[in-house]
Amino acid sequence: MSKSINISFCKFKDSLLQTATTTIELVGWTPPLQKWTKLNFDISHSLSKVVAAVVVRDNEGNILTIVSSLLPPICPLLAESLVSSLAIDVASSLNLKFIFLERDSIVPLKNIQAQQETSP
Repeated sequence: MSKSINISFCKFKDSLLQTATTTIELVGWTPPLQKWTKLNFDISHSLSKVVAAVVVRDNEGNILTIVSSLLPPICPLLAESLVSSLAIDVASSLNLKFIFLERDSIVPLKNIQAQQETSP
């Protein structure tokens, strides 16, 4: 099992590494509608730790708060779920009524899908 995971990682690592560069070029912040608040959230992970972060902005782009959390080394998919929950907890603690949650994961998924389609 671990050998097949390692083979899969080796197969897709170039695509995943390209994602960081591509994401930086493509990502741009767009404000939510008036009276709405946008929560952007993401994780960063290494072999030894995971950092989860949430940035809360109003419709004019003003930062209302930034929250981060240091997590133990866990599966990135689980970390994504936890940071989603953290974003909702932050919105609740600020008594926000109209929220827009934003997480950009489409770029890595498209890169992996393209890699799979071109692999024999």
